[in-house]
Amino acid sequence: MDKYLIKKRKTVTAESTDNMDPVISKTHEEASCSDSQDSETNPNTKTQTQTQSLDPVGFIGKSLNDTLKSTILGSKWTPEKGKFSFPLTHGRRYNVAWEDKFNWLRYSPSTDSAFCAPCIAFGEYAKREDGNFDFFVHWKAEDKPVLKQHLATAAYNAKYLSPDIQNEIIAIAGDEVLEVILSRARCAKWFSIMADECTDVANLEQMAVCIRFVDVKSIVNEDFIGFVPLDKVDAASISTALLKIMEDCKLDLRNLRGQGYDGASVMSGLKSGVSARIKELQPRAEYHHCRAHALNLVISSSCRSVDMIRTVFDDVNQLTWFLGGSPKRTAILKRHLPDAKQVDYLVGDTDDEKVESNINIANAFSKSLLPNCVKQDGLLELTHCPLFWLNTRQFLHLLKM
Repeated sequence: MDKYLIKKRKTVTAESTDNMDPVISKTHEEASCSDSQDSETNPNTKTQTQTQSLDPVGFIGKSLNDTLKSTILGSKWTPEKGKFSFPLTHGRRYNVAWEDKFNWLRYSPSTDSAFCAPCIAFGEYAKREDGNFDFFVHWKAEDKPVLKQHLATAAYNAKYLSPDIQNEIIAIAGDEVLEVILSRARCAKWFSIMADECTDVANLEQMAVCIRFVDVKSIVNEDFIGFVPLDKVDAASISTALLKIMEDCKLDLRNLRGQGYDGASVMSGLKSGVSARIKELQPRAEYHHCRAHALNLVISSSCRSVDMIRTVFDDVNQLTWFLGGSPKRTAILKRHLPDAKQVDYLVGDTDDEKVESNINIANAFSKSLLPNCVKQDGLLELTHCPLFWLNTRQFLHLLKM
Protein backbone atom coordinates (compact mmCIF):
# COMPACT_ATOMS: atom_id res chain seq x y z
CA MET A 1 0.00 0.00 0.00
CA ASP A 2 2.86 2.36 0.78
CA LYS A 3 4.11 2.36 -2.77
CA TYR A 4 0.72 3.63 -4.04
CA LEU A 5 0.35 6.41 -1.48
CA ILE A 6 2.57 9.43 -0.95
CA LYS A 7 3.05 10.05 2.70
CA LYS A 8 2.92 13.58 4.00
CA ARG A 9 6.29 14.74 5.21
CA LYS A 10 6.39 15.13 8.92
CA THR A 11 7.51 18.49 10.21
CA VAL A 12 10.59 18.08 12.32
CA THR A 13 10.64 20.28 15.38
CA ALA A 14 13.20 20.75 18.10
CA GLU A 15 11.23 18.55 20.51
CA SER A 16 10.74 15.76 18.03
CA THR A 17 14.41 15.82 17.17
CA ASP A 18 15.29 14.77 20.68
CA ASN A 19 12.97 11.78 20.49
CA MET A 20 13.86 10.90 16.89
CA ASP A 21 15.22 7.47 16.20
CA PRO A 22 19.04 7.63 15.73
CA VAL A 23 18.86 5.84 12.40
CA ILE A 24 16.25 8.26 11.02
CA SER A 25 18.21 11.23 12.32
CA LYS A 26 21.31 9.94 10.64
CA THR A 27 19.42 9.48 7.39
CA HIS A 28 18.28 13.13 7.45
CA GLU A 29 21.82 14.28 8.13
CA GLU A 30 23.18 12.18 5.25
CA ALA A 31 20.55 13.60 2.89
CA SER A 32 21.43 17.11 3.95
CA CYS A 33 25.11 16.40 3.45
CA SER A 34 24.36 14.86 0.06
CA ASP A 35 22.51 18.02 -1.08
CA SER A 36 25.39 20.13 0.15
CA GLN A 37 27.91 17.95 -1.65
CA ASP A 38 25.87 18.09 -4.90
CA SER A 39 25.88 21.86 -4.68
CA GLU A 40 29.62 21.90 -4.09
CA THR A 41 30.44 19.35 -6.79
CA ASN A 42 28.19 21.15 -9.38
CA PRO A 43 29.10 24.86 -9.17
CA ASN A 44 27.63 25.41 -12.63
CA THR A 45 24.09 24.39 -11.60
CA LYS A 46 23.07 27.97 -10.82
CA THR A 47 24.70 29.25 -14.00
CA GLN A 48 22.94 26.62 -16.11
CA THR A 49 19.59 27.54 -14.58
CA GLN A 50 20.20 31.21 -15.31
CA THR A 51 21.25 30.39 -18.87
CA GLN A 52 18.05 28.43 -19.49
CA SER A 53 15.85 31.16 -18.00
CA LEU A 54 17.37 33.87 -20.24
CA ASP A 55 17.71 31.80 -23.40
CA PRO A 56 15.44 33.54 -25.97
CA VAL A 57 14.46 30.18 -27.43
CA GLY A 58 12.51 29.49 -24.24
CA PHE A 59 10.24 32.47 -24.92
CA ILE A 60 9.36 31.66 -28.52
CA GLY A 61 5.90 30.25 -29.25
CA LYS A 62 4.59 30.86 -25.73
CA SER A 63 1.94 33.15 -24.33
CA LEU A 64 3.98 35.84 -22.60
CA ASN A 65 2.65 37.92 -19.75
CA ASP A 66 4.03 41.35 -18.88
CA THR A 67 6.63 39.86 -16.53
CA LEU A 68 8.06 37.55 -19.18
CA LYS A 69 8.03 40.34 -21.77
CA SER A 70 9.88 42.57 -19.34
CA THR A 71 12.41 39.78 -18.79
CA ILE A 72 13.19 39.23 -22.46
CA LEU A 73 13.33 42.98 -23.12
CA GLY A 74 15.34 44.00 -20.07
CA SER A 75 17.62 41.01 -19.52
CA LYS A 76 19.93 38.96 -21.66
CA TRP A 77 22.28 36.05 -21.31
CA THR A 78 25.93 37.03 -21.12
CA PRO A 79 28.76 34.50 -21.04
CA GLU A 80 31.27 34.44 -18.22
CA LYS A 81 34.64 35.69 -19.32
CA GLY A 82 37.07 32.91 -20.07
CA LYS A 83 34.47 30.16 -19.53
CA PHE A 84 32.54 30.26 -22.81
CA SER A 85 33.65 30.33 -26.41
CA PHE A 86 31.14 31.07 -29.15
CA PRO A 87 30.97 28.24 -31.70
CA LEU A 88 32.45 28.76 -35.15
CA THR A 89 29.81 28.30 -37.87
CA HIS A 90 30.74 28.58 -41.56
CA GLY A 91 33.87 30.48 -40.60
CA ARG A 92 32.01 33.04 -38.47
CA ARG A 93 31.11 33.33 -34.80
CA TYR A 94 28.85 35.53 -32.70
CA ASN A 95 30.35 38.78 -31.40
CA VAL A 96 29.15 40.17 -28.06
CA ALA A 97 30.12 43.67 -29.20
CA TRP A 98 27.14 43.58 -31.55
CA GLU A 99 24.84 43.84 -28.52
CA ASP A 100 26.36 47.21 -27.61
CA LYS A 101 25.44 48.55 -31.04
CA PHE A 102 22.09 46.77 -31.28
CA ASN A 103 20.51 46.62 -27.82
CA TRP A 104 17.63 44.51 -29.10
CA LEU A 105 19.93 41.59 -29.99
CA ARG A 106 19.73 38.40 -27.89
CA TYR A 107 22.00 35.35 -28.20
CA SER A 108 20.75 31.81 -27.68
CA PRO A 109 23.52 29.51 -26.39
CA SER A 110 21.38 26.43 -26.97
CA THR A 111 20.97 27.03 -30.71
CA ASP A 112 23.91 29.36 -31.43
CA SER A 113 21.48 31.84 -32.96
CA ALA A 114 20.68 35.54 -32.61
CA PHE A 115 17.16 36.82 -32.00
CA CYS A 116 15.31 40.14 -31.88
CA ALA A 117 13.93 40.71 -28.38
CA PRO A 118 10.99 43.00 -29.37
CA CYS A 119 10.05 40.53 -32.11
CA ILE A 120 9.81 37.74 -29.54
CA ALA A 121 7.88 39.88 -27.05
CA PHE A 122 5.43 41.43 -29.50
CA GLY A 123 5.76 39.43 -32.70
CA GLU A 124 2.68 37.28 -32.33
CA TYR A 125 -0.50 38.52 -30.78
CA ALA A 126 -4.18 38.21 -31.42
CA LYS A 127 -4.87 41.94 -31.63
CA ARG A 128 -6.42 42.95 -34.95
CA GLU A 129 -5.02 46.06 -36.59
CA ASP A 130 -7.46 48.03 -38.71
CA GLY A 131 -6.24 49.13 -42.11
CA ASN A 132 -7.15 52.36 -43.85
CA PHE A 133 -10.31 50.88 -45.31
CA ASP A 134 -11.55 49.52 -41.95
CA PHE A 135 -10.76 52.80 -40.23
CA PHE A 136 -12.64 54.75 -42.89
CA VAL A 137 -15.69 52.46 -42.69
CA HIS A 138 -15.93 52.70 -38.89
CA TRP A 139 -15.37 56.45 -39.06
CA LYS A 140 -18.24 56.83 -41.55
CA ALA A 141 -20.41 54.61 -39.36
CA GLU A 142 -20.35 57.28 -36.64
CA ASP A 143 -22.83 59.43 -38.60
CA LYS A 144 -24.43 56.72 -40.77
CA PRO A 145 -26.98 54.77 -38.67
CA VAL A 146 -27.56 52.13 -41.34
CA LEU A 147 -23.85 51.39 -41.69
CA LYS A 148 -23.39 51.43 -37.92
CA GLN A 149 -26.21 48.91 -37.46
CA HIS A 150 -24.78 46.70 -40.21
CA LEU A 151 -21.36 46.60 -38.54
CA ALA A 152 -22.91 45.88 -35.15
CA THR A 153 -25.41 43.18 -36.15
CA ALA A 154 -24.17 41.53 -39.34
CA ALA A 155 -22.58 38.11 -39.19
CA TYR A 156 -18.80 38.06 -39.26
CA ASN A 157 -18.75 36.56 -42.75
CA ALA A 158 -21.27 39.12 -44.04
CA LYS A 159 -19.58 42.40 -43.12
CA TYR A 160 -17.58 42.50 -46.38
CA LEU A 161 -14.49 43.93 -44.71
CA SER A 162 -11.95 41.18 -45.42
CA PRO A 163 -8.89 42.09 -47.52
CA ASP A 164 -10.14 40.06 -50.49
CA ILE A 165 -13.53 41.77 -50.40
CA GLN A 166 -11.92 45.19 -49.96
CA ASN A 167 -9.68 44.68 -52.98
CA GLU A 168 -12.59 43.40 -55.03
CA ILE A 169 -14.71 46.44 -54.10
CA ILE A 170 -11.85 48.78 -55.03
CA ALA A 171 -11.39 46.97 -58.36
CA ILE A 172 -15.12 47.15 -59.10
CA ALA A 173 -15.18 50.87 -58.26
CA GLY A 174 -12.18 51.40 -60.54
CA ASP A 175 -13.90 49.53 -63.36
CA GLU A 176 -17.00 51.70 -62.94
CA VAL A 177 -14.97 54.92 -63.08
CA LEU A 178 -13.08 53.68 -66.13
CA GLU A 179 -16.30 52.75 -67.88
CA VAL A 180 -17.69 56.26 -67.35
CA ILE A 181 -14.52 57.74 -68.88
CA LEU A 182 -14.61 55.35 -71.84
CA SER A 183 -18.30 55.90 -72.50
CA ARG A 184 -17.66 59.64 -72.77
CA ALA A 185 -14.72 58.97 -75.09
CA ARG A 186 -16.84 56.71 -77.32
CA CYS A 187 -19.51 59.38 -77.54
CA ALA A 188 -16.85 61.88 -78.59
CA LYS A 189 -15.69 59.30 -81.19
CA TRP A 190 -12.29 60.82 -82.06
CA PHE A 191 -9.50 60.50 -79.54
CA SER A 192 -5.73 60.64 -79.09
CA ILE A 193 -3.55 58.43 -76.94
CA MET A 194 -0.67 59.53 -74.69
CA ALA A 195 1.82 57.28 -72.93
CA ASP A 196 5.08 57.36 -71.02
CA GLU A 197 7.00 54.50 -69.46
CA CYS A 198 8.97 54.57 -66.23
CA THR A 199 10.34 52.32 -63.50
CA ASP A 200 8.35 52.36 -60.26
CA VAL A 201 9.62 52.01 -56.69
CA ALA A 202 9.34 48.21 -56.94
CA ASN A 203 11.79 48.32 -59.88
CA LEU A 204 9.05 47.24 -62.30
CA GLU A 205 8.79 48.82 -65.72
CA GLN A 206 5.30 50.03 -66.51
CA MET A 207 3.61 52.49 -68.84
CA ALA A 208 1.00 55.07 -67.88
CA VAL A 209 -1.64 55.51 -70.58
CA CYS A 210 -4.03 58.45 -71.00
CA ILE A 211 -6.56 59.42 -73.66
CA ARG A 212 -7.41 62.91 -74.87
CA PHE A 213 -10.74 63.78 -76.47
CA VAL A 214 -13.24 66.61 -76.92
CA ASP A 215 -16.61 65.72 -75.41
CA VAL A 216 -20.08 66.66 -76.66
CA LYS A 217 -19.86 69.93 -74.68
CA SER A 218 -16.68 70.90 -76.55
CA ILE A 219 -14.58 70.45 -73.42
CA VAL A 220 -11.10 68.96 -73.81
CA ASN A 221 -10.61 65.95 -71.53
CA GLU A 222 -7.40 64.18 -70.61
CA ASP A 223 -8.13 61.05 -68.59
CA PHE A 224 -5.92 58.30 -67.20
CA ILE A 225 -7.07 54.82 -68.22
CA GLY A 226 -4.49 52.55 -66.65
CA PHE A 227 -0.99 51.24 -66.10
CA VAL A 228 0.43 48.65 -68.48
CA PRO A 229 3.28 46.42 -67.22
CA LEU A 230 6.15 46.04 -69.67
CA ASP A 231 8.54 43.11 -69.89
CA LYS A 232 10.56 44.91 -72.55
CA VAL A 233 10.87 48.58 -73.50
CA ASP A 234 11.50 48.17 -77.21
CA ALA A 235 9.20 49.72 -79.82
CA ALA A 236 7.50 46.43 -80.71
CA SER A 237 6.58 45.61 -77.09
CA ILE A 238 5.33 49.12 -76.31
CA SER A 239 3.23 49.42 -79.47
CA THR A 240 1.72 45.98 -78.85
CA ALA A 241 0.84 46.99 -75.28
CA LEU A 242 -0.83 50.20 -76.50
CA LEU A 243 -2.88 48.37 -79.09
CA LYS A 244 -3.96 45.81 -76.50
CA ILE A 245 -5.16 48.37 -73.95
CA MET A 246 -7.15 50.16 -76.67
CA GLU A 247 -8.71 46.84 -77.62
CA ASP A 248 -9.50 45.99 -73.98
CA CYS A 249 -11.12 49.41 -73.52
CA LYS A 250 -13.10 48.94 -76.76
CA LEU A 251 -11.62 52.06 -78.30
CA ASP A 252 -11.84 51.78 -82.07
CA LEU A 253 -8.43 52.17 -83.67
CA ARG A 254 -10.14 53.71 -86.71
CA ASN A 255 -11.06 56.72 -84.53
CA LEU A 256 -7.50 57.30 -83.30
CA ARG A 257 -6.30 60.70 -84.49
CA GLY A 258 -3.22 61.49 -82.43
CA GLN A 259 -0.26 60.09 -80.50
CA GLY A 260 1.62 61.91 -77.76
CA TYR A 261 4.93 60.58 -76.41
CA ASP A 262 8.34 61.88 -75.44
CA GLY A 263 11.06 62.40 -78.02
CA ALA A 264 13.00 59.20 -77.35
CA SER A 265 13.92 57.29 -80.49
CA VAL A 266 11.98 54.25 -79.29
CA MET A 267 8.79 56.31 -79.31
CA SER A 268 9.40 58.82 -82.12
CA GLY A 269 11.50 56.83 -84.59
CA LEU A 270 10.36 57.44 -88.18
CA LYS A 271 11.03 53.90 -89.37
CA SER A 272 10.42 51.51 -86.49
CA GLY A 273 9.39 53.66 -83.52
CA VAL A 274 6.14 53.21 -81.64
CA SER A 275 4.50 56.12 -83.47
CA ALA A 276 5.54 54.72 -86.86
CA ARG A 277 4.24 51.24 -86.04
CA ILE A 278 0.83 52.54 -84.96
CA LYS A 279 0.67 54.90 -87.92
CA GLU A 280 1.06 51.92 -90.23
CA LEU A 281 -2.22 50.62 -88.82
CA GLN A 282 -3.91 54.04 -88.64
CA PRO A 283 -2.31 56.61 -90.97
CA ARG A 284 -4.41 59.43 -89.49
CA ALA A 285 -2.89 59.00 -86.01
CA GLU A 286 -0.38 61.83 -86.19
CA TYR A 287 2.51 61.81 -83.73
CA HIS A 288 3.22 64.94 -81.67
CA HIS A 289 6.16 65.33 -79.38
CA CYS A 290 4.87 66.16 -75.87
CA ARG A 291 4.85 69.97 -75.67
CA ALA A 292 5.78 70.08 -72.00
CA HIS A 293 8.68 67.72 -72.58
CA ALA A 294 9.80 69.71 -75.61
CA LEU A 295 9.74 72.94 -73.59
CA ASN A 296 11.72 71.25 -70.86
CA LEU A 297 14.38 70.17 -73.34
CA VAL A 298 14.56 73.65 -74.87
CA ILE A 299 15.13 75.30 -71.49
CA SER A 300 17.69 72.67 -70.49
CA SER A 301 19.56 73.09 -73.76
CA SER A 302 19.46 76.90 -73.42
CA CYS A 303 20.86 76.73 -69.91
CA ARG A 304 23.67 74.46 -71.01
CA SER A 305 24.60 76.82 -73.84
CA VAL A 306 25.29 79.71 -71.39
CA ASP A 307 28.53 79.05 -69.53
CA MET A 308 27.63 80.88 -66.31
CA ILE A 309 24.21 79.25 -65.97
CA ARG A 310 25.63 75.83 -66.78
CA THR A 311 28.29 76.35 -64.11
CA VAL A 312 25.66 77.31 -61.53
CA PHE A 313 23.61 74.17 -62.15
CA ASP A 314 26.74 72.02 -62.16
CA ASP A 315 27.74 73.50 -58.80
CA VAL A 316 24.27 72.94 -57.39
CA ASN A 317 24.31 69.32 -58.57
CA GLN A 318 27.73 68.80 -56.98
CA LEU A 319 26.37 70.21 -53.75
CA THR A 320 23.38 67.86 -53.68
CA TRP A 321 25.70 64.95 -54.37
CA PHE A 322 27.95 66.06 -51.51
CA LEU A 323 25.10 66.55 -49.02
CA GLY A 324 23.20 63.41 -49.96
CA GLY A 325 26.28 61.20 -50.09
CA SER A 326 26.77 61.19 -46.32
CA PRO A 327 24.20 60.21 -43.67
CA LYS A 328 26.02 62.47 -41.22
CA ARG A 329 25.65 65.54 -43.42
CA THR A 330 22.04 64.67 -44.18
CA ALA A 331 21.35 64.38 -40.44
CA ILE A 332 22.85 67.86 -39.89
CA LEU A 333 20.52 69.30 -42.52
CA LYS A 334 17.47 67.61 -41.01
CA ARG A 335 18.43 68.86 -37.58
CA HIS A 336 18.76 72.51 -38.57
CA LEU A 337 16.54 73.14 -41.59
CA PRO A 338 12.86 73.66 -40.69
CA ASP A 339 11.31 72.35 -43.90
CA ALA A 340 11.75 68.61 -44.44
CA LYS A 341 10.71 68.92 -48.08
CA GLN A 342 13.56 71.34 -48.74
CA VAL A 343 15.96 68.80 -47.23
CA ASP A 344 14.65 66.16 -49.64
CA TYR A 345 15.39 68.47 -52.56
CA LEU A 346 18.91 69.15 -51.30
CA VAL A 347 19.88 65.49 -50.87
CA GLY A 348 17.79 63.96 -53.67
CA ASP A 349 18.88 62.82 -57.09
CA THR A 350 18.93 65.45 -59.81
CA ASP A 351 17.85 65.01 -63.39
CA ASP A 352 19.62 67.21 -65.91
CA GLU A 353 16.74 66.78 -68.36
CA LYS A 354 14.09 68.02 -65.91
CA VAL A 355 14.06 71.75 -65.34
CA GLU A 356 11.64 71.41 -62.43
CA SER A 357 14.13 69.24 -60.55
CA ASN A 358 16.88 71.83 -60.86
CA ILE A 359 14.51 74.69 -59.98
CA ASN A 360 13.39 72.95 -56.78
CA ILE A 361 16.99 72.37 -55.76
CA ALA A 362 17.97 75.96 -56.56
CA ASN A 363 15.05 77.29 -54.50
CA ALA A 364 15.91 75.02 -51.59
CA PHE A 365 19.51 76.16 -51.78
CA SER A 366 18.84 79.91 -51.91
CA LYS A 367 15.79 80.07 -49.61
CA SER A 368 16.62 77.48 -46.96
CA LEU A 369 20.23 76.38 -46.91
CA LEU A 370 22.17 79.64 -47.15
CA PRO A 371 19.92 81.69 -44.79
CA ASN A 372 20.09 78.94 -42.17
CA CYS A 373 23.87 78.67 -42.56
CA VAL A 374 24.02 82.17 -41.12
CA LYS A 375 21.47 81.57 -38.36
CA GLN A 376 22.37 78.03 -37.27
CA ASP A 377 25.83 77.41 -35.89
CA GLY A 378 25.39 73.68 -36.41
CA LEU A 379 25.48 74.09 -40.17
CA LEU A 380 28.98 75.52 -39.90
CA GLU A 381 30.03 71.87 -39.73
CA LEU A 382 29.41 71.87 -43.48
CA THR A 383 31.70 74.78 -44.27
CA HIS A 384 34.42 72.49 -45.54
CA CYS A 385 32.12 71.47 -48.39
CA PRO A 386 31.59 73.55 -51.58
CA LEU A 387 29.09 75.62 -49.59
CA PHE A 388 30.78 78.85 -48.79
CA TRP A 389 32.86 79.15 -51.93
CA LEU A 390 29.51 79.00 -53.76
CA ASN A 391 28.19 81.83 -51.60
CA THR A 392 29.34 84.57 -53.95
CA ARG A 393 27.37 87.51 -55.29
CA GLN A 394 27.55 86.27 -58.88
CA PHE A 395 26.48 82.76 -57.96
CA LEU A 396 23.52 83.94 -55.86
CA HIS A 397 22.42 86.40 -58.53
CA LEU A 398 22.38 83.71 -61.23
CA LEU A 399 20.73 81.25 -58.87
CA LYS A 400 17.80 83.59 -58.18
CA MET A 401 17.34 84.30 -61.87
